[in-house]
Amino acid sequence: MRSLLLVLFTLGIVALTVTVASYIPEPVPPSDQVARRIAELASKPGLHELYVNGIVVFRNGRVIVEISGYSAEASANVVLQDGAASGLIAVYSDGRSAKLLNPPP
Repeated sequence: MRSLLLVLFTLGIVALTVTVASYIPEPVPPSDQVARRIAELASKPGLHELYVNGIVVFRNGRVIVEISGYSAEASANVVLQDGAASGLIAVYSDGRSAKLLNPPP
């Protein structure tokens, strides 16, 4: 009887662990967050400076960010002039178009 209770208790713990693990979302790579943030900044008029521990590319109307081997893309609501930068980057937007002011990496 005791061994049956121990087996049922163990199965219950395993089932609970699997259920909880299935609800934990996978972490979002930092490149996704950075790409979306830069696309938002490109849509707001002004000069925006930020540090990116990777490479930022404006190409074909998309913001492409590569950080630690992860790559992500985001679209902006403005026309993006092709360019690339890394490290401390500056994005200038006039509300209709945006460009990177930094030299290419």
